[in-house]
Amino acid sequence: MIPPATLAAFRFGYGPAPDGAGPGDAAGLLASLAEIGPAARDDWDDRHALLRERRAARKDRRAQVAGAEARNRKINTAYRELRLRDHKIRLSAAVGAPVGFDQRLRAFWDDHFTIQAQDATLKLLLPHFHTQAIAPHITGRFRDMLRAASTHPAMLLYLDQTRSFGPNSRAGRQRGLGLNENLAREILELHTLGVDASYAQADVREFAELLTGLHWDAEGFRFRPLRAEPGAETVLGQRYGGDDAELAPVLAALDDLAAHPDTARHLARKLVVHFIGAPAPADLVGAMAEAYLGADTSLMALYEAMLQDKRAWTPAFAKVRQPFELIAAACRSAGFDAAQIMAQRPGVIARDLLNQQARMGQLPWRPDGPDGWAEDPETWITPVGLAARLRWAQDFSARHLGDHDPRAFLNAALGPRASAVLRSAVAGAESRRDGLTLVLASPEFNRR
Repeated sequence: MIPPATLAAFRFGYGPAPDGAGPGDAAGLLASLAEIGPAARDDWDDRHALLRERRAARKDRRAQVAGAEARNRKINTAYRELRLRDHKIRLSAAVGAPVGFDQRLRAFWDDHFTIQAQDATLKLLLPHFHTQAIAPHITGRFRDMLRAASTHPAMLLYLDQTRSFGPNSRAGRQRGLGLNENLAREILELHTLGVDASYAQADVREFAELLTGLHWDAEGFRFRPLRAEPGAETVLGQRYGGDDAELAPVLAALDDLAAHPDTARHLARKLVVHFIGAPAPADLVGAMAEAYLGADTSLMALYEAMLQDKRAWTPAFAKVRQPFELIAAACRSAGFDAAQIMAQRPGVIARDLLNQQARMGQLPWRPDGPDGWAEDPETWITPVGLAARLRWAQDFSARHLGDHDPRAFLNAALGPRASAVLRSAVAGAESRRDGLTLVLASPEFNRR
């Protein structure tokens, strides 16, 4: 029998904490969310300044300005160091979290509002999106998270909203530019109602017209009335806006989408599939959606309804740990803390985190599409994926677990989850490294 605390550590966290303690019920997991630390410092100015300096240095280099080569190297070094620090912060948070439910939720919502780090600008803006638009709202209301995510510069840039002009706006007519529907479509299909919800192409277009005017510059998010489509727009039968182009109707539409029953079911279904597995039971989805709508889009109400269902505590372990989860869990099992992760040299982070994730099929912050990382086990457990996981297990054992006793590491990593077969294999391994590799490569360690 697997104790509830062990099940919770795997299903709702990144594995057992080094001291082995942790909550084993819904109340304990929900209480752990009240212990979230202070919000990260808003470093928008620093990031945007570095982007401006990088663009200027590259321009001077092309123009062969004296000293430009050295300046370009210096700025590129600063750029790489900041990006690696962002990855260290993310890993250290997962490794050092006392329970880990908060970090798993943050990862879920980061993925729900997927932004692919496609270029230098997005690679620097994306961590700011995660810390300022997503993290502050994971225990709040989805309405507020939706507003913050939909108007963040990274989202506007990623979905080409900066290229969208109202066809009849002053700026659109002057420049001969028109509508881009990307942001409107993804908000409806992925972020709120769901791809199978009851809306039409006309809703997408009118919502896109309503969103014109959303823009960003050095100061961050801005609303630019000269780009906004004049007049009212009708989305899902509701009229928004009027004679004056302004932000308020956009926010009203986002609020209505957040409170839509289809959105409630879409969010509930995604949470169940992510944490428990597919298919999501219809009655559980319905109960979660009802709690969410009854609490004014409260995400805590959504989590509570999921965690109080007995199926959340059934030890089926139908999910597969994605590569980042696998690495974070291994670090926790090895007894690393957040300070140790932050102290690692950039080359170690690149070699043992970024490169390993990529080899296992999860290029950091670069999912295949705007719908985020796949949830089904079959995506991750393939011949190529299994080979990469085995190589990672061997490398991690050799580089980071040399002094660990395999049986002690087995208990730290899996505790009561370890099967008798695995315990026997680890005890009988020909070498310390082989025993440690068996733990990391085992089905028990790779499933949650």
